[in-house]
Amino acid sequence: MAVSDALANDTSAAMEAGGLMPVQNTTVQIKSEVLTISPWRIEVEYVFVNRTESDVTTTVMFPMPDYPLREMHFSPWSVPYSGRPNFLQFTTQVDDIDVKMTPEIRAVLPKSGRDVTDDLRKLGVPFYVDLSPYRETMNENIYRKLIELGAIETIDEEEDVPLWTVKTSFYWRQTFPAGKELRIRHRYIPGVFKSFVSEKEDEWCTDEAYKAKVRSILKEKAEKSSYLNGQAVKYILRTGANWAGPIERFKLKINKGSGVSLVSTCAISGLFIKKEGETFVAEAQNYTPREDLNILFVMK
Repeated sequence: MAVSDALANDTSAAMEAGGLMPVQNTTVQIKSEVLTISPWRIEVEYVFVNRTESDVTTTVMFPMPDYPLREMHFSPWSVPYSGRPNFLQFTTQVDDIDVKMTPEIRAVLPKSGRDVTDDLRKLGVPFYVDLSPYRETMNENIYRKLIELGAIETIDEEEDVPLWTVKTSFYWRQTFPAGKELRIRHRYIPGVFKSFVSEKEDEWCTDEAYKAKVRSILKEKAEKSSYLNGQAVKYILRTGANWAGPIERFKLKINKGSGVSLVSTCAISGLFIKKEGETFVAEAQNYTPREDLNILFVMK
């Protein structure tokens, strides 16, 4: 099944040992949030309000999806700007003015949880490296140290796979003026892992109508192809609850677009999704997100 890891809701944050960690903010509320999701672009626009009588300055972060090098080595990933810290072309505007964000980039071994960021930097090994062609020019001492770190899996004499996952967050210092609203907007292109789609997709809670439609499409395509392509967008929504109080007005828009045959998702607590043309829409007041989004797009 196709997987396109998306980003997370804004969250107040603080720098702690090992990287950027989210913390609860009790003074600034999300007055409104409009989240628009498609396989090609994701946009989220907030209106924040500081309900206190004093300005509040805090660190705000937006975590990127994990970049698992081993998984990406063996799977058909398509990442818009692979190998760059801002590999999804993530941008931020505050009251329509571009904001310069600081990247926090870490390299972590998933099995042990060991942070090897400083080790890779000392060795001069790029975080996003493909070790198989890189090995030809790699210093033997560096290669041996990577093995000692448990950061390499050797497949054969010509193929080595990096085992670390690159974790990236963007953060900046933001002042929320006392008693005033502030608009913050993010845009980016989701990365995509492409795979085959069948009529049975339990992860997205597909119903009988969905399965019947897939069978119908496959029957029409039988002479040309026996499968469909899917892309899924995952969006971490729960971090929106890190701000003061519930989100006063929340709106989710899932854009089907001309290149998509079907859209499927599990039920989202507190939201009722309805179709408006080629867009699926859900709205709620005083909304506290309790779960994340996992949306499947079946491509034409």
